[in-house]
Amino acid sequence: MLSGCSKNDDDSPALSKGQSKPAAESKTKSEPAAQAKSESVWKSVRNADGETVLTLDVETQKRIGLQVDNPPVQTNLPEIRCSGRVLDPTPLAEGVAELETARAARGASNLEFERLKALAAQNNASARALQAAEALAVRDRLAAGSARTKLTLAWGRELAQRDDLKALVESLVNGDAALVRLDLAPGEVLAAAPVEARLEWAGAAGRFARAEFSGNAPGVDPQTQGAGFFFLLKTKPSGFAPGLAVLGHLSLAAESVKGVVVSSDSILRRDGAAWVFVQTAATEFTRRRIQLDWPVEAGWFEHAKLKPTDRVVTVGAQTLLSQEMGGSAFHGGEGD
Repeated sequence: MLSGCSKNDDDSPALSKGQSKPAAESKTKSEPAAQAKSESVWKSVRNADGETVLTLDVETQKRIGLQVDNPPVQTNLPEIRCSGRVLDPTPLAEGVAELETARAARGASNLEFERLKALAAQNNASARALQAAEALAVRDRLAAGSARTKLTLAWGRELAQRDDLKALVESLVNGDAALVRLDLAPGEVLAAAPVEARLEWAGAAGRFARAEFSGNAPGVDPQTQGAGFFFLLKTKPSGFAPGLAVLGHLSLAAESVKGVVVSSDSILRRDGAAWVFVQTAATEFTRRRIQLDWPVEAGWFEHAKLKPTDRVVTVGAQTLLSQEMGGSAFHGGEGD
């Protein structure tokens, strides 16, 4: 009886010294440890600011090829966005031609009047001839003034009174340069004239063309109902034809803004907003919302939500977002 009571409850045979347990039993006891290790790879929680924070170990970061870097620093003048179009230079060329013709006629008639006046003083010209020459000189002078007024009313004082107006028109007609009009939104007013404009257009593929300020437009565009400005591109880009719609970024004469440039590869779209992942600890990555309202050549200029010291995910951001959206991939944390 004593020997019978000493048997194991599960009636399993006793293990001899040095004999290992069956493989099935070892596997069963090792599963919780493996599961705990798997559960520690991904984790999603909310921080005090309501931002999503992902936690993943260093080995996983290496496995998915995650890369982070400090965004490059950039300083820009404040900008305002507006729309516009490339102008047909024909009306400007016609106005300048009319002005030059009137000027030439004024010069010729004035010389003739002065000649006859000198002759009349020597009794070598009749009073009638002198009066006719004077009337012609006055008429041509008024015609030149009228041509100047028409040009100023149509194109503004700054553009109409340029010293190089003839050369400018020639470059526009030859297709070497381009003239653009940009219009503000209705009711929008600038305290000072813009410094320059960065232009983008369909097919530009992220490129920008810089145009110099050439004056205020004298009238309101009937379609946009906003104040307008003229800008000159001394070197016309390919495909920059009259009538082409453009988007302008007016640089304002104000204090410069310092910020960083975020590459397009770092930017994620979700819920109608733009986001980036910022490494906030060795194993933590915070999804932070940014504004895409300041495009630059290398991406987007951000000065409100990011600092030069921030470590932004440059490779693997989409993988982080996919894991966050997976829900079931997170263990031990609160899903988004």
